[in-house]
Amino acid sequence: MITHWIVLLALGAVCHGLPVADEPVDTSTIEDIGNVSEATAVSEAKGHSMDDIMPGTKPPPISVAFVDIPEHTETELGSSVLLACRTANPVAECQWSWQPLPPVHLPLPDVSESPSVSTSILITFAKHENVIEVPAGSSAQIMCQAKSPVRECQWSWRQLNQSQPWNLDVKSFPAFGNDSTECSIKFKNVLPEQEGYWTCGARIDPNSSFTQATPVRFLISEVEFVQLSRGVQVAAGESVFLRCLANKPVVQCEWSWRASNSSKEPLLVKKFSPNKDADHDCSVRFKNILYEEEGLWTCGVRLTPDGILHTAPAATVSLLPTAKVSFVDVPTDTAIPVGTETMLKCITSSRVEKCAWIWRPLNGIDSESVVIDEFPSKGDLGRDCSLHLPQVHAEKQGNWVCQVSIASLNTVLTSPSAKLTVFEQDEVKFSELSQDIQISSGGSVLLRCVMSSAVDQCRWSLTPVNSNTTVVVKQFPAAGNEARDCSVRLSHALAEQEGLWTCGARIHGRQNYTDAPPAKLSLLEPGIIES
Repeated sequence: MITHWIVLLALGAVCHGLPVADEPVDTSTIEDIGNVSEATAVSEAKGHSMDDIMPGTKPPPISVAFVDIPEHTETELGSSVLLACRTANPVAECQWSWQPLPPVHLPLPDVSESPSVSTSILITFAKHENVIEVPAGSSAQIMCQAKSPVRECQWSWRQLNQSQPWNLDVKSFPAFGNDSTECSIKFKNVLPEQEGYWTCGARIDPNSSFTQATPVRFLISEVEFVQLSRGVQVAAGESVFLRCLANKPVVQCEWSWRASNSSKEPLLVKKFSPNKDADHDCSVRFKNILYEEEGLWTCGVRLTPDGILHTAPAATVSLLPTAKVSFVDVPTDTAIPVGTETMLKCITSSRVEKCAWIWRPLNGIDSESVVIDEFPSKGDLGRDCSLHLPQVHAEKQGNWVCQVSIASLNTVLTSPSAKLTVFEQDEVKFSELSQDIQISSGGSVLLRCVMSSAVDQCRWSLTPVNSNTTVVVKQFPAAGNEARDCSVRLSHALAEQEGLWTCGARIHGRQNYTDAPPAKLSLLEPGIIES
């Protein structure tokens, strides 16, 4: 069984008393000391202290003499202890102050040969990292190297959040290294209580004071978020404040977002450094929250510029539905081949709760409308009520209407009607086609291309003479009352238009063109007549 001991130093536990006339003296027992975030420093400077005297008040007329004072004490962890404090005369009030002992688990530095003696008085230090972040339980090193030989090194420490500027002298040792410039220290197993500001000092003369380097902020890679926003419900357009406070200073704040129903990686939205006077605070404010900003917001902090990103649990921001809803996309008249798929679009300006699609036959003016499908709104923002029809057959032809509703606000909105029709897919058949053509340069020529049935689009392409490259020259809708004519006229035939001309056609609902056999266009040289 390992016995733990607590050492109470007279420096750390100080009793104060204010005198009063003829009142009984009480002895108080301290049963437990809780966590103390900031230690109170006790001034031991000689002279009259003005710290506790407010302007316009008089100092106590009688000095306090102590009969019993606290002494250095060792006691078993968990046991009770009585710290003696008794005055010669009655006092009106007692006050106890406390400050922690320095970390007791500091490793000894590696010490090599004895340092050489230097007559230089000025001590300067090599530049090293002034912020170090390490996980608890790992090994670490805080570098400190003088630019010239020194005799003795000293390390002091203070807490990160300490308001008073005092340091505790933790360890002194001879400088080491081949040139006696090393004052670095190593940690074999870093403990959370070793977090704080570590200051390296060095001196040449044992009778002189230590010259100190810039303090190193030694951070344990653990962050506790002491204040966080979690679930926030607000109407669109209102102000939203997302709180995020860490238990230690941070150098960088990061806020990321993802939709509530999304499995994608969060998107980094904002990165900034906190204010110097509030370096624990990464809170953000939305002056005018948008529907696009609804979802999961995660606060992340970094203790060092390139350190680990510590993330808090995500805050869910939900926007309350609004009665002011309108359509931004509605279904339109659509004709598609039988058996193919289509999407009837229906998107609103703000969140809705329920979507419904209502159908009525094409020629059924007096027919009763039928609700074909009902479902909750879709998408990241709850604004999508579009309907996907994977295979459309003749029975799906008709007039379709999208209806959206917000039950909690008793709001219903209906889109204009859209006509959905289907048609049978026919093969493209060419009934008239030009054959090979010879024409004088600059002459006019008609390239014939007529189909046996209606087509949607025409296309003419050219493969020039002595070339393997085919270029699409023109695309256009079929002409004529029956949409069967894809013919084109070259009003002024040029040499660069010689080659193979190919007519292509595409029927409605198809992506690919059907090409006819090519016709060769040749230009005759002037003065040559061929029969």
